[in-house]
Amino acid sequence: MVDNGSTMRLPFLSIGVRGPTLRGGAWLRVSGITPDSSGVVQHYCYKDLLEPTEVEVFDVGDPTPETRDRY
Repeated sequence: MVDNGSTMRLPFLSIGVRGPTLRGGAWLRVSGITPDSSGVVQHYCYKDLLEPTEVEVFDVGDPTPETRDRY
């Protein structure tokens, strides 16, 4: 479940993804979630490398000027 608590519609949400053998990330397309609403986003992360039960997602925090190119 993704909650859009902002005042604008965002195109993507960056999340971290980890499993037993990797650490990476994904961009979730959230443009359909309007401000002050929630929605379910389904996105297959590393489906060729991990079983769905092995995937753990985590917050990567807000970008800073130094890390903005990673988001």
